[in-house]
Amino acid sequence: MPKILIVAPNWIGDALLAQPLFARLRKKLPGVLIDALAPGWTAPVLRRMPEINEVLAAPFAHGELKLAARWRLGRSLRSRRYDEAIVLPNTFKSALVPFFAKIPLRAGFIGESRYGLLNVVHKLDAKRSPLMAERYAQLAEKPGTKPALPLPETRLAIDEANIAIALRRLGLSRDKPVVAFCPGAEYGPSKRWPARHFAALARKLSALGYTVWLFGSEKDRAIGEEIAVASEGGATNLCGRTDLASAIDLISLAEVVVSNDSGLMHVAAGVGRPVVALYGSSSPEHTPPLARRYRIVRTGIECSPCFARECPLGHFKCMIDLTPDRVLPTTYLARSFFFDLYKKPAQDGPLMVYIVSARGVPGRRNSPLLDQERAVLWINYRSTSNLSPLSPLSGFSAMPRGRPSITRPLPLRVNLNTSSKASAALPRCPDGATLRPYRR
Repeated sequence: MPKILIVAPNWIGDALLAQPLFARLRKKLPGVLIDALAPGWTAPVLRRMPEINEVLAAPFAHGELKLAARWRLGRSLRSRRYDEAIVLPNTFKSALVPFFAKIPLRAGFIGESRYGLLNVVHKLDAKRSPLMAERYAQLAEKPGTKPALPLPETRLAIDEANIAIALRRLGLSRDKPVVAFCPGAEYGPSKRWPARHFAALARKLSALGYTVWLFGSEKDRAIGEEIAVASEGGATNLCGRTDLASAIDLISLAEVVVSNDSGLMHVAAGVGRPVVALYGSSSPEHTPPLARRYRIVRTGIECSPCFARECPLGHFKCMIDLTPDRVLPTTYLARSFFFDLYKKPAQDGPLMVYIVSARGVPGRRNSPLLDQERAVLWINYRSTSNLSPLSPLSGFSAMPRGRPSITRPLPLRVNLNTSSKASAALPRCPDGATLRPYRR
């Protein structure tokens, strides 16, 4: 049975983006045993991955060399007789432990001139592999070989017992549907949506019957408290009150997650939650969630992405101009459309989806729809039209009362619960409305 040691990334998000590599190794080498050497702050994520056998502690802080400690750790690993090590960080010091452990094959990118420390050397072509996940997956192949595509989605195990314990300990109620906010970003302030925007979105969601939970580390506690206070009771601050394992489990209860480009964004994707991902200084072309159910929201101004920790121009428009009114419809779209439509219908036959205008429809004056087009989603479970799967980046066709169709994302406020009882209560198509079936 082959044994492989993974020197894991130092960031939570990067650790999740490495999961397709682990899955590829499992597929190529049946019976392979994969251990991960990881710092304490990423270890809980790796322990929830089905591909990982054991997580070993790397007791080094960011930037610490500690040459003697690395030598002692490497020496202690010799008895495990690993056949190969794959070093994911590009730093010189991250390749020292496998070298000291005398692991025969030591693979990774050249990084900081690691010739000798590594003996299976890959060269990084950033243009050829723009996605971080693709770069990691490449390390499962021979040098110069492209990674196997498509990459699998991330997936983390959930601890149901821990969910019950965390809910009880934190005094949380699930009487209302939950929306999770992840307002932090370890990399720097340029990746963080303003606290006042999070608070405004929380107030809007609270008025529509949702409860908002804020997740983050101890470093995010202050910004979480600022959001909770400004939300006027709409949000509960859990930042710093949960460990990462409990955050993983509680995020799995959310109907949608609104997050900066952060490690918790990737955690939300890993537990199968619909994600509204807010991008400013970073790029979704480099580190998008590895999932089907996500929506990217960004301003796309000319200076974005800059990849700086702080706005080099001082105006921070990439996040400030991303107003709550722009994010709210996408939050509804992610929750009401992508989340529920992936559930299997209770009735036989695939789904037919219609989008019509709510303008002029009797009984719809107080509809809680959010955009100017005020679209309504109608479904017919007994149709023969095939609508699965949907791409999260697709537009939506609508023909409001016979007018020319438009194709762009429309906010949908419909609960697509597929139980028999709920589907029987779905509204009928309004008389006189012109319906257009959506097809991929």
